[in-house]
Parts: sequence; C-alpha cells; structure tokens
Amino acid sequence: TADPADTMSAEDEWINIREKRNELLTETDWTQGVDSPLSASKKTEWATYRTSLRSLPEDQKDKTTYASIIWPKEPS
Repeated sequence: TADPADTMSAEDEWINIREKRNELLTETDWTQGVDSPLSASKKTEWATYRTSLRSLPEDQKDKTTYASIIWPKEPS
C-alpha cells in the first residue's frame, strides 16, 4: 500500500505541472527574440510549441497527475 504522505494532492500535481511548463517557456524565450538566429518558419514552429505549452492547463484539465500529462513535442 502506498504511504499517504507519498501521494500528492491534485493541487500539488498541478503546481508541479505549471512549474515545468513555466521552465520550458523560459528556456525557449530566446526563440522569439528579434535577434533570434532562427528562420521565420522555425520561429513560427517554436511559437506554436510555446502556445501549446501555455494552453496546457486548459487543454488537459481532465488529467490528474504529472505523469499523465501529454507534453507538446519540441520542434527539432
């Protein structure tokens, strides 16, 4: 049996999910800068990825754990 102390509440799970999402957004801020070395099409791919990250809480609100989140795929 799982120790209740090891089980996170849904609120704690979503705090972790948002923290990871925010970390991914911060790591990719450079892709949208005016001085970004990316081509216009690559910049658009990254913008789409970042939009998916920002909408993550709403589009996956039926998920209950960090492990069940389907993270958007980062452009290559």
